[in-house]
Amino acid sequence: MHADEVVVCAAAAFTVILAALHVARRDVSARTRGISRYANGRTAVAMTLAFFALATAMAAAAWITTSRVLLMAAVALVGIAAAPEPASPDARARGVIHTASGFIFFLSSSIGAIAVSGRGLGAQSAVAWLLAAVTGLFFAGLGGAPGLKEISGLLQRACFAVTVAWLMLVR
Repeated sequence: MHADEVVVCAAAAFTVILAALHVARRDVSARTRGISRYANGRTAVAMTLAFFALATAMAAAAWITTSRVLLMAAVALVGIAAAPEPASPDARARGVIHTASGFIFFLSSSIGAIAVSGRGLGAQSAVAWLLAAVTGLFFAGLGGAPGLKEISGLLQRACFAVTVAWLMLVR
C-alpha cells in the first residue's frame, strides 16, 4: 500500500468511526462538547482507535510531504489518544497532557497544511487556509468569544472535517 492510500484509508476510518459515535452517544452534545468526550465509557476504545486512525493518516501525509510539522500533528494525536480527557477531575495530569496535545495538534495541523499547500489558488491551498480560519474560530470559542463559545463543539468538528478534507487532497 502506498502512503497516499494509507492517508485515504486511515482518514476514512476516522470519519466512519466518528460518525458511528455520534449516533451511539447522543448524550454528548455536538454543539458544545468536543469529540474527546467519546473516549469515556462504553465508546472509549472506538474513539481511541479513531484518534489513532487520524494519527496514521497525518503521519502518512507527513511522509508524503516530508513535513516535520505534520509529523508533530500526528504525534500530538497519539498523545490525545494515549491520555483521554478524564471523566473526573481526579485525573488532572491526564487532562493536562490531553489538552496540551490537542492544542499542539490543532496548531500544527493548520500550520503544516498551509506550509505544504503553499499560496496557490488550487483546492489544497484553499482547504488549508480554510482549516486555519476554522481553527482560529475554534480557539476563539475556547477563549470565550461570545457566539462562538456556545458552539465550540461544532467548531471543533469543523476543524476535524476540514482536516480530513485536506488530507484527501494530499499527494
